[in-house]
Amino acid sequence: MSGTGPFGLWLEKPVAASCVALSILAVSLAVIGVPSEKRGGAREAPAYGVILRHYGVDGREMERSIALPLEEALSALPGLNSLSTVSENGMVRAFARFNTGVRGAYEAFREAVQRVYETLPSSVQRPELVSGDDRRLPVWSAVVVPSGEKPLPERLGILLERELKPALESIEGSGEVELAGTGLTELVIALKNEAALARGVSASFLAAFLGAQDLLLPGGELRTGTGNILINVDGRYGTGEELSEALIPLP
Repeated sequence: MSGTGPFGLWLEKPVAASCVALSILAVSLAVIGVPSEKRGGAREAPAYGVILRHYGVDGREMERSIALPLEEALSALPGLNSLSTVSENGMVRAFARFNTGVRGAYEAFREAVQRVYETLPSSVQRPELVSGDDRRLPVWSAVVVPSGEKPLPERLGILLERELKPALESIEGSGEVELAGTGLTELVIALKNEAALARGVSASFLAAFLGAQDLLLPGGELRTGTGNILINVDGRYGTGEELSEALIPLP
């Protein structure tokens, strides 16, 4: 068969014409076969996060007591794509991303978090659930440590709160800025159980006694010619050394 013009030249070569036709058909099928969500913009995979706080607990204990049980519970969820946790002093953040199209991911995530929370001490704060993406996870962290054995001065905490935090929040695109360790100083007491039991003293008794001695009470008013001055009676332990010298009554 012969013809004139460019199409006639292709028709004289049946093998070449067949290849071109198959190529056009393949491209057509590829375009038609793309899912509608791809052509109209890919649907994002669901992602959820949770924050658990346990004030006064160091990062290693947060990892052991909260992060590990949370990872074990979340890793068993169907359709989970990735899981990451961050353990800090007094806080654990967990972020889970699921495969696209997974149904009931949020409900399963929330129930798993609740099951873990119910096994934790009552002093652990209620879970804070966040969803959407991983922008609530910290993208930059820094630690300020003393150069010697002396504790950080209180004025440094005030400087971080009043100067550094507003400066970081003013950066374009920045989200939430959190500071830890700038509040009241907390002392963690490691009780020697054998020594306490040998003296007939329990941990609950020690906690109650030390709490009763660590007082900050109103002490009335001082009247002057210009007005009244409130008086506070401060009987709190000021340092760890003072606490170590506290007299504990025995039975």
